[in-house]
Amino acid sequence: MHTRCLKTCAIVSAVVGLSTAAHAAGDNDQRGWNISIIGGASGGLSGSLLPASENSILNLSGLDPTLSGGGSVAIDRLRYNDVFRSNDNAGIEAGYGLTDHVSISTRLTVARFLGRGLELGVVSGNEPGASQALAARFQDAEDLTWQVGSRYSWIVGQRWRPFIGGGLGITRPDKVRANVTSTDPTFAARIVDFTDNRRVLTASLMGGADLSLAKTFGLRFSVGADYAGAPRGSSDPLLGTLGVNVDREAGARVDYPLEIDAVFKLH
Repeated sequence: MHTRCLKTCAIVSAVVGLSTAAHAAGDNDQRGWNISIIGGASGGLSGSLLPASENSILNLSGLDPTLSGGGSVAIDRLRYNDVFRSNDNAGIEAGYGLTDHVSISTRLTVARFLGRGLELGVVSGNEPGASQALAARFQDAEDLTWQVGSRYSWIVGQRWRPFIGGGLGITRPDKVRANVTSTDPTFAARIVDFTDNRRVLTASLMGGADLSLAKTFGLRFSVGADYAGAPRGSSDPLLGTLGVNVDREAGARVDYPLEIDAVFKLH
């Protein structure tokens, strides 16, 4: 919901700005305040929520009451790009040009991740017929990120201004939550929280170019890499039953956003 509203604002802002640009010459001065409406999508995700593992279980009844005795659980590697199909992001940024080349900014963004289904692993029992495959359908999630950063830019022609930049901040992630099912019809499907929503550190690098369309309006095109620290594990009892320790095993995530921002110059 947050991303849809912000992306709508970005589209409206771009239309209004382009209309204004038709009546004014471009101005490539970046000094002073500006406000940007952010819109974009992901070019991909890297990193793993969990590595592949195989753990012994003394009593399978903790996983499925119809099973008895010991066994093992083999969990497949859970890559973020497998857990989430794609994502888009939107937000707002306030910036200030200190010089004709250096600017600082602070931004608040929301990234929406679309969950997907996958095979989670296999439960193998010591008794005949005690094996079953587990599957997980991950739910959609939204991450809220606040960052402060800076950019260095230079002028090319009358309208273009390439730049490089970066930022540091904090992300409040949604829980990574999935509906876990089994090939055994007696298995009771359950909702499992793999992580909690404690804040993690985030950092970003970006490069792109600003296009000045008018004295008070322009567009910003950028590609980047956004790093989010490893999430913390939840207290869901099924994780312990599976022998999974998210706090120890979870990895960081890197997202590769592609953005088009509407920039309003307040000078």
